[in-house]
Amino acid sequence: MTLTYKIKHFTLEELACPCCGLMNIHPVSIKKLDLFRDALGTPIYINSACRCEKHNKEVGGVDNSSHKCTINKHSFAFDLKATTASQKFSIVQTALRFGFHRIGVYKDFIHIDDDLTKPSAIWHG
Repeated sequence: MTLTYKIKHFTLEELACPCCGLMNIHPVSIKKLDLFRDALGTPIYINSACRCEKHNKEVGGVDNSSHKCTINKHSFAFDLKATTASQKFSIVQTALRFGFHRIGVYKDFIHIDDDLTKPSAIWHG
């Protein structure tokens, strides 16, 4: 994939599917993530971003996951490592400011996405 936006804080390897290297995240989502990281002011670790169908099944992802991508379909989601309450609060607050309208709070990570085909939601998993 050729990006028109130069990513400042993340490598393509961090964003690609770990099993096959597929990387087809929507360019607006990548730019938002990079600007989000600037505003957060602290490094963050991506647990999961783009997932092919096979990898999504392996990790227990739902069929309509916003992480799923193909050569012709973008992904829109990122799972960010977060273990403390203050980390989680800061990530959620900043994600909302940057237009990530779907946020899942889990034990060890925060899911953020800006998939406009799905309704806005905040959930605890």
